Amino acid sequence: MVNHLEGHLYANKIGLEDFAPPAVVSLVSGGNTLLVHMADWGDYRVLGATIDDAVGEAFDKVAKALGLGYPGGPVVSKFAAEGDPDAIPFPRAMLHSGDLRFSLSGLKTAVVTYINNERAAGRELNVPDICASFTAAVVDVQVAKARAALRETGAPTFCLGGGVAANPTLRAAYEQMCAEEGGRLAEATLDKHRFFERLLVESGVDAETASAEACRMEHCLSEDSYRRFAAYLGSRRDEGDGG
Repeated sequence: MVNHLEGHLYANKIGLEDFAPPAVVSLVSGGNTLLVHMADWGDYRVLGATIDDAVGEAFDKVAKALGLGYPGGPVVSKFAAEGDPDAIPFPRAMLHSGDLRFSLSGLKTAVVTYINNERAAGRELNVPDICASFTAAVVDVQVAKARAALRETGAPTFCLGGGVAANPTLRAAYEQMCAEEGGRLAEATLDKHRFFERLLVESGVDAETASAEACRMEHCLSEDSYRRFAAYLGSRRDEGDGG
C-alpha cells in the first residue's frame, strides 16, 4: 500500500523527471498541511504541521459560508482573482510563532464571523474581496514558513504536493519566494491537476467544471493508482497513434 502523504512526495517525479532530494516539501490538502524535509528517498522529517484545520479544509468552510459549494478551493480562487487581497485585514495566525507550525482555525473563524456580521448588518457581501483577502492571509503564512524551512535545511529544491498546491495565488507566491531564495520549485501536483483537467476537457466537459472535478479527482485517487492510470492511458494513445 502506498502511503498517501509519501505518494505526494514521490509524485514530484511525475512532473519533474530529474527531481531528487534533498528538498523541502509543502503538503497542502483538505486533510493535511505540513512541511517535510526530504533528506533522501525514504528519509523524511516533519518540520511543522497544522495544529488544527488544514488549508483545504479552511477553503471548503469559507466557500460553504459564502454559499459557493464544494470543493472550495477552485471557486474561492476564481473569485479571489477578481478581488482586492488588502481589502479585509484577516489574521495571519502563527506568522511570528518562531517555528514551522500552522493554524487555520482562527482565520477560518474570523472570515465566517466577518461574513455573518456583514449579513446581520444588511450589507451586501463583496465575495471577490473576501476570497482574495482570505487567500492572501493563507498564502502569507504558508510562504513565510516555507522560506524559513528552506533556510533552516539548506535544501536546494522546494516541492508542492496536495490539491491546494494548484491554487494559482499560492503557486505564484512560491515561485517568487524560490526565485528570491535561489531555490528550485517542483510542481508535481499542478501537472497531475492539468492531467485530469485535460482528460475531462477531451471527454467533452466544459473547462470550468473540468477544473473543479480535477481537484476532486486529485483527492480521491491515490498516487499509485494515478501513475498506473496515466501509464495505461499513455499506452492506449500510443496504440491509437500506431494504428
